[in-house]
Amino acid sequence: MRDRFALGDYSGALVMAESLLEENPAHTEALEYAESCRTMLTKMYTARIGRSTRALVRGAARQLRWLSIDHRAGFVLSLVDGVSSLEMIWT
Repeated sequence: MRDRFALGDYSGALVMAESLLEENPAHTEALEYAESCRTMLTKMYTARIGRSTRALVRGAARQLRWLSIDHRAGFVLSLVDGVSSLEMIWT
């Protein structure tokens, strides 16, 4: 978890932190890493797709194929309807 975070693999570090939290929900270090990972991933995705207050527009499938995203980001993208903002989708 620490190594992945240090290398900038926030998705991988988050998966590991969540795995630790399944075993021990009070794992302090895993809680901190999970929160930090979510913060970093939110910043990264917001930088890629724009501000969270404007309506998101679906990209062409060919363009989405080239994005380096994990299954969580793919799920968020599946919720994009051209009307909802990222803030509405995220909450």
